[in-house]
Amino acid sequence: MDLAKALREGPTFVRNAEDSLQRNITNPDLLYLWDNQVAVIDSYLADTENLNGEADELTELRGRLRELKKQLERKVMEFEAQQEGEEVPEEPPAEELVEDFKAVAGDIVAMGDEALGQKIKDVSQLATLEDPRDLINGFLADTEPYKGDKELAQVRDEVRARKEQLDARIRSITEEWRQKDLAESR
Repeated sequence: MDLAKALREGPTFVRNAEDSLQRNITNPDLLYLWDNQVAVIDSYLADTENLNGEADELTELRGRLRELKKQLERKVMEFEAQQEGEEVPEEPPAEELVEDFKAVAGDIVAMGDEALGQKIKDVSQLATLEDPRDLINGFLADTEPYKGDKELAQVRDEVRARKEQLDARIRSITEEWRQKDLAESR
């Protein structure tokens, strides 16, 4: 994503997330609406990480989206805890989070590799690539504040490499489908 696109799209993501926070979750079957907002924010944060610092407006957008993501996740956790009659767990300390992230990084990389090994031939099978890519985006968004940890930074590089490969495959399959669709419509 380039800076102009990031600055153009960011405010819409902020408005949508703020709108979702204003709505009450009334039915567990509708949780996907809030989960989708979190996924969009994860994608935006992962796709704009390399641009962070290039413009004050982008830095502010990314910070606001990170705050909104936490609020959305908290809202979902509160609803789920209420449904189960439980208390919402407290967020673990940063050191514990970093260790947890390092522990799951290998699984994230393996999941990306497995998806990349699949023979996807058309857009109807894109979820095979998109689902792992979305989890990778979440991992990258969640770990960015802790990337000062050298070991975590290394595994983040491996995870980011899988993201870039998945993004490239998704773009390639989508573009091939578009070209084929255009050719057939002539």
